[in-house]
Amino acid sequence: MLQCGLLIPVHENSRTGIFDHIFVDIGDGQSIENSLSTYTSHLTNMKYFVEQCNNKTLILIDEFGSGTEPQIGGAIAETLLDRFNRKGSFGVITTHFQNLKHFAYETDGIINGAMLYDAERMQPLYRLSIGNPGSSFAVEVATRIGLPKDIIIESSAKLGEDFINMDSFLQSIARDKIFWEDRRKEILGSSNSELGKEATLSATMKTGKLIKEQSLKNTIIEKGDIVRLKGQTATGNVLEIQGKQVIVAFGLLKSTVTLDRLELISKRKS
Repeated sequence: MLQCGLLIPVHENSRTGIFDHIFVDIGDGQSIENSLSTYTSHLTNMKYFVEQCNNKTLILIDEFGSGTEPQIGGAIAETLLDRFNRKGSFGVITTHFQNLKHFAYETDGIINGAMLYDAERMQPLYRLSIGNPGSSFAVEVATRIGLPKDIIIESSAKLGEDFINMDSFLQSIARDKIFWEDRRKEILGSSNSELGKEATLSATMKTGKLIKEQSLKNTIIEKGDIVRLKGQTATGNVLEIQGKQVIVAFGLLKSTVTLDRLELISKRKS
């Protein structure tokens, strides 16, 4: 917007950078005339991007890695993303591939983000959440449109337990985010009323007491234990405990959560 001469909604003391190049790969570039398939078109763009990008480049890619067999498409996309990152390029990239979400989680310079989705009402919320990957909600959407239940069950079985557990975990993150944002708005709203301060203080005290009680109940959690997030079904393995912070592996995804949010499923095998 700035480089097009448009006013941007920022603080008056904000500083911005100027990009020398803006590379875009959005839409379907297939061409019968030029004998280009969708994926050939994408790869042609990627070849140019990786050769020309630098730390003054903005890269915008939609459905990164799509258009070919998912495993090889995901692997090539992950390698390209690593090259873009090493060159210090900036960008916004959308994808449904879990290997790219996992790569972003483990790699400095890349951060996950997701558009929040209300799984109960089955509708998008049009709110961006930075810091965590999102679920594609494929099973939920299939259920909503009335795809036969036996097809959904069989498809889920083909995916495997690790994939389903990771997707359930990503959905639980989104639900937690929505819940606590809604609660924050409720508390802020009540603070405007005559009894707002008292209500907020009371809620804070109750929450503090609840966290303390939950923390005491979870002190038995140790490295190697099988745990799950309270209210969720996905289970994970405790990799490390640092005070009240616990690193848990949910399938391929590692996440740091507070001790009070976990409940013990089974102890480690001695």
